[in-house]
Amino acid sequence: MKKITLNSTRFLLSVVIVFFTFSTLTAVAAGPYGRYGWTDVITSIDGTDTTTCGVNEVALTLELRDRNTKATTTADSAVIAVRNATSNEWISFAIGSSNDYRIGPVCFDPVIHSVAYDVDGGSNYRDFFSSFVYSNPEVLPRQRAMTGTVWLTPVGEPYEYQQISPSPLSVMVASSSPEYRYAVNYIHDLYGASTLTGVNFFLYGFDPTIPDYTSNVLSKPVNQSGGVGIKAIPPEVLADGWYGWSLYIHLNINHLIGEGVQSLNVSKSGFLNVWEPFVLDTTAPTYTSLSHLPIAPLEDETVTFRVDAGDVLTGVTSIEIFVDGVSIGTCSYALVENATCFKSAGPFDPLENHSYYAVAKDYAGNISTSPEVLFSVTLPTSPDLNAGLPTVTPGSVVVGQQITIEGTISNTGTAVAGPYDIGFIYVDVDGSDPAEYSLPVSRVETNTGIGSSQTISIDWTVPVGAVAGSNYRVGYFADVNNEIIEDASDSTIANWSGWSAPFTVTVPPTATLSGSDCDISVGESTCEGEITWNINDAADPNVYNETTGVRCSSNPGGTNELCTLAHGNNAIQARDGNNIIQSQIIIISAICSSEHTWDLGTNQCILVPIDPPTGGPAPTVWLRPDSKIIRSGASTTLQIGIITESNMDCILYGAKTAPSAFVHVGSIDEQLYSTTTEALTAAQIVRLTCNNPLSGVSTSTETRIEVIPSIQEL
Repeated sequence: MKKITLNSTRFLLSVVIVFFTFSTLTAVAAGPYGRYGWTDVITSIDGTDTTTCGVNEVALTLELRDRNTKATTTADSAVIAVRNATSNEWISFAIGSSNDYRIGPVCFDPVIHSVAYDVDGGSNYRDFFSSFVYSNPEVLPRQRAMTGTVWLTPVGEPYEYQQISPSPLSVMVASSSPEYRYAVNYIHDLYGASTLTGVNFFLYGFDPTIPDYTSNVLSKPVNQSGGVGIKAIPPEVLADGWYGWSLYIHLNINHLIGEGVQSLNVSKSGFLNVWEPFVLDTTAPTYTSLSHLPIAPLEDETVTFRVDAGDVLTGVTSIEIFVDGVSIGTCSYALVENATCFKSAGPFDPLENHSYYAVAKDYAGNISTSPEVLFSVTLPTSPDLNAGLPTVTPGSVVVGQQITIEGTISNTGTAVAGPYDIGFIYVDVDGSDPAEYSLPVSRVETNTGIGSSQTISIDWTVPVGAVAGSNYRVGYFADVNNEIIEDASDSTIANWSGWSAPFTVTVPPTATLSGSDCDISVGESTCEGEITWNINDAADPNVYNETTGVRCSSNPGGTNELCTLAHGNNAIQARDGNNIIQSQIIIISAICSSEHTWDLGTNQCILVPIDPPTGGPAPTVWLRPDSKIIRSGASTTLQIGIITESNMDCILYGAKTAPSAFVHVGSIDEQLYSTTTEALTAAQIVRLTCNNPLSGVSTSTETRIEVIPSIQEL
């Protein structure tokens, strides 16, 4: 008696995509980690057939049966497909509809071809896919009609078997040698089967940076036995990286298919999904730099510490910084390959040595500690600075205008001389509190030596933000390495200059203004333009449309707020009361939308009708997708053709979430348009309607786009 056995085939992802291109199935896969249904690729030899196929081929028909009742049944659709096992070229396929329980035949050469069964179970059955090549094709007779069977699992039944661990992405595996565990929940009693006899195990490598990329790491048969329960495939020693795994299982059947040929261990559940990867990561994050600023901090300064770390597999999840052995904070991340952490601490004792380091973790739980970095604290020098009374010219200034400040600094200290900074402090308008500073500090560096003096002169522009007033004054401060030696709040204030004579600051109104045009709709006289403005130091701020004579707003500021525009150009002004601020006028326009015109009789935008000649042809439209069958999650381009001399308002439904509108300009020649659909996950009806509301001319058409699964598991 001759015995025949099968091997499960392995496909690269690119080949699976080609299969989807020819398939008409549209159901979503039953699940990423489990499988339903069983198959015997050749169940019976049905007789001689010398006309359908070649001399080395058999005419193979797929038959669908219920797993529980064993009776023939139907599904939403089914495909039996044949390809060249060497070149991966698809040779032929047959597609069955919802009324067919037998699909085919297709011509199949067991030596050079592989065969695949793909079933969309619809609402009654779970989906099924499986693919095979023969390991001993010489025992099969040729020029025969043969039947292969898929036993479909009814909806509501549990998985026949399913993957348990390592699981995709939900658990990042840190071990380099994981055990591959799966659960067998049901064993089909086909031909008296009661136990497993083995599995075909597949391990794939992934590169997450390359879409649709996999590489075969290994494939091998593994001895497995027993009935339902948890099974384990021994570990494989692997390098760090991304992987996916899957398997077929075999049952202990012994079945004569005819002409003395026995089918042995070929009843298999379908291929588990390989396209959801898991990651092996035993490598801890690495450090590219550790730094701190300032490099030589003073005894009263805070120090900012920076750590840069990276992890190319699972990504950095946290960096914790320690200073003098104590944590100063943790930065957390969501799976980033390169991470930067900033934390601040201090001031630090200048009489002690200090150090810092970092601890970084990745998503797999690997931890690394950085090298330790040392730093020290610097003590400042201490000159004794005194100042002469400063002067300010001119005595009255407008915001944005420049003034000159002069004063004399003398150094009577005994410590090492500069360089050190001399700065001028601007006190606000009430002039009553020397420590109340409302305007910026301006600095100039000097090297005034011990026992010497120097005249300091700077030009300073009164900044935007200064409030109007007549009691502004200037005082001195000085510091070495940013440590203030004397300032306006010092208790020895009598020993230095005191304040300059008051000077006056005037603040005129300022404004910024911008806006955008708008289109007037058919049947309307106005539209709403958008304006953005900011008015400062105005008693009565407002934005005014000189064209319409109406205020758009009386607020001092606004962003993208609506302002009613009349047809044509509109002059928008930023004003204080009735006075335009700094010539702030913009021109924005309101015009009729494309393919419409302004009607002076009604003072409205109207559609210009172009009626076809009397007795002329009716409008003709067509709608054609580049691909009528696409993968789930993909898009396609729609080509549109319109022939009519009428202007038409057209709306396209179904291509995108919201209807798309466009205007067709009448022409005696055919006008072509195109658009791209959104990503589709189910079959979609796309409909186009066009009409001219004034002339009454209208037409419509529609088409259907079929959607099939984007990735088929093997």
